[in-house]
Amino acid sequence: MFRNFFAACLLSLFAQPVLSAEVLPECSRAGPGLTFCAGADFMRIDKGQNKGISYWLHPKGFISKVLAEKGAALSVTQQAIETRIIEMIDARAGAVGQDFEFVDLDSRSINGAPFGTLTYRLAGPNRSTTVLHSYAALNGVLVQVLSQMSPRSTAEDAAALRHAHFAAVGALKPIGPEAEL
Repeated sequence: MFRNFFAACLLSLFAQPVLSAEVLPECSRAGPGLTFCAGADFMRIDKGQNKGISYWLHPKGFISKVLAEKGAALSVTQQAIETRIIEMIDARAGAVGQDFEFVDLDSRSINGAPFGTLTYRLAGPNRSTTVLHSYAALNGVLVQVLSQMSPRSTAEDAAALRHAHFAAVGALKPIGPEAEL
């Protein structure tokens, strides 16, 4: 079910018509050619100043970070994207004194567009947290969604994390003329 749900979320992202930003006022720009349309399910917790990066808080205490990169220089092969993500997370975890533990990878391709979800744990001296990290690449746009418990949250529920994460993935919508998704 987990794999089918993720595939359905990504297919809905890729199969949607291109929308103008004015059509959906409840949406907020999430990066090049993308908006985040979550209604009451998420609250934006950044001010929207970071181009290509946005942060969203789910009412149950999960934070989702959306990264969107556009550029011809992006390597869009499945293996290159996954290697880049793992190296980036490992380096960042080490820089802040956390241990990186790879847990799982589910990846595939739909019509030549690579996508997948990595599951990993970041462990510090006092706490360990599970992170779901999904990616999709198409037409020179690489979108990543990372979800984990809020640092202030005390409980960790894997099923609720999965649900919130894929709600964030499903909230992404293509917009404007630059959205060729």
